Amino acid sequence: MISDSLKQQFKEQYNPEGSQLRQIQLNLVGILKEIDRVCRKNNITYWLDFGTLLGAVRHKGFVPWDDDLDIGIFKKDYKRLKKCLLKDLQDPFVLRDYKMSKIHKLPILRVYNKHFLVARKRTSNGEPIYENAWVDVFPLVNGTLASKIFFEKSYGKYLRRTIHQIDDGVLNRIISYILKPIFRIMSVVVILYCKIFISDSYVLDYGINFKPLRKKSEILPLSTVEFEGVEFPAPANTDAYLQRFYGDYNQIPPEDKRVTHHFFDCKKLK
Repeated sequence: MISDSLKQQFKEQYNPEGSQLRQIQLNLVGILKEIDRVCRKNNITYWLDFGTLLGAVRHKGFVPWDDDLDIGIFKKDYKRLKKCLLKDLQDPFVLRDYKMSKIHKLPILRVYNKHFLVARKRTSNGEPIYENAWVDVFPLVNGTLASKIFFEKSYGKYLRRTIHQIDDGVLNRIISYILKPIFRIMSVVVILYCKIFISDSYVLDYGINFKPLRKKSEILPLSTVEFEGVEFPAPANTDAYLQRFYGDYNQIPPEDKRVTHHFFDCKKLK
């Protein structure tokens, strides 16, 4: 485990109290608390995921250089969560997905604070763009690594073209609109097969281009983990869960591998 002195060193280097990154992180905690309130009210199962879970286990909060939050949820609860968030989210929190906003170009739910903006650099030209910081909601379905790879090369690519996440020409988009429903039906059949015969094996819903395999037996029954001084749901076996993603997750990556979304400024709106 990381020593307290090293944790303090990272905090002073990346996210000291009052810094812009720390303001972004605390804003994200506020969004997460609101999602947690809605989930508890409606008895919806979710858990901290990806780097958020890593930060909770390794740092009891954010990975010091991290600037987003991720949670996982089973697909069977995903649509109900969307309905509950639309109904129960309190101002200033808002929900978006690609069906609700042309700006949103990912096949996942995102929850924003509409009164808090962050600036990041465009990957294309480095110019600043202001947008709302977000918490990502990732749905899981039954599947295998092989099925995930196959459908990401077919249905996933077609889906990302139709929602303009991939922009590689009008012809490819037209072809994707034609083929997407066919491969979506195929993916539903595979999900059903895996649900019956490989019920412990889960992947992110087809269309979300991340491939790590999950095990239901490592997720349920949920445990809790401390994150920024608050207890949140976590997988039952956080050690096995994180090892699938990161290997030796207590090993600190070299400085050039400490990935962020390149946020460099933030501001509150009245």
